[in-house]
Amino acid sequence: MAKLIAELIKDEFYYVLKREKIDIVVSVPISRKRKNERGYNQVDEILNCLKVNYVQIERVKNTKKMAEILDEEERNKNIKGAFRISGNVDFRGKNVLILDDIVTTGATLREIKNSILKQFKNKNIGKENNNNNMRIVVFCLATAREIKVNRGEI
Repeated sequence: MAKLIAELIKDEFYYVLKREKIDIVVSVPISRKRKNERGYNQVDEILNCLKVNYVQIERVKNTKKMAEILDEEERNKNIKGAFRISGNVDFRGKNVLILDDIVTTGATLREIKNSILKQFKNKNIGKENNNNNMRIVVFCLATAREIKVNRGEI
């Protein structure tokens, strides 16, 4: 399936990489529990088929399946503190693309964004901050109609 999906999205994906001048691609990680059940992360598999170098962030919290949680506040609580960004990845001044398969409310993406910004902020303690040009772009395979109409921005 990953090969088929990669083939279907490759033109648009590469176009976005070029248009947005993306420096770093980040895949949305799944929990260790789900990775052990499945044996793979579907987003990583798609990126591998696209032959794109990407950063894997760590999912440090086994959360409930987001598809099972309909309430947005519950989704936010569920995903809070779920990610850790490796200290060897420097996002300062970079254009970052996050690839996710399905976006429903944007809670996962907001939490990843917050984790990146927290790492970014920690690296700038006591330094003049000239790296405010970091941009985060999202590429997803499917999104809920609600996020398109009512949210627009994560």
